[in-house]
Amino acid sequence: MDSDIISAFGINNSIKMQSTNLSLNLLAVIPILGRVSNSRVELRLY
Repeated sequence: MDSDIISAFGINNSIKMQSTNLSLNLLAVIPILGRVSNSRVELRLY
């Protein structure tokens, strides 16, 4: 039982780490996506 609880806590911690990494990646990707969409809009205007 104790080992199950410990492993559950470990899984929770790893999920939290992954979610924070995902949010950081999103913050890094959003400006890139904005540049890409802006370039596409400019191409359509031309």
